[in-house]
Amino acid sequence: MRSHPELSDHYADPSTCPPSVACMDVQYLLIGLVKISVLDYGLLHSDATHDVVHAWKGVFFRLEDHLERFFAGLEKLHMAISHDKAQVTEILKKIS
Repeated sequence: MRSHPELSDHYADPSTCPPSVACMDVQYLLIGLVKISVLDYGLLHSDATHDVVHAWKGVFFRLEDHLERFFAGLEKLHMAISHDKAQVTEILKKIS
């Protein structure tokens, strides 16, 4: 008789993440704690956009270029967020 693996009550991520922060559902979390449900609409329908902002010693590298790409991606997908570029910049400065 074939046995099945035991059912786990949580997922243990085997990868290691560098210390950084992500915003998910209006919550700021350490990147290693961010999880997306397998039933997430964006995951199931690929309705998502992102851009990675690089910083070194508290200084952003080409932040305006990153924001342009991110907001262009939102526009192409007919999506919107509740913050404009200036507000996103302020949020990033607070968490850097």
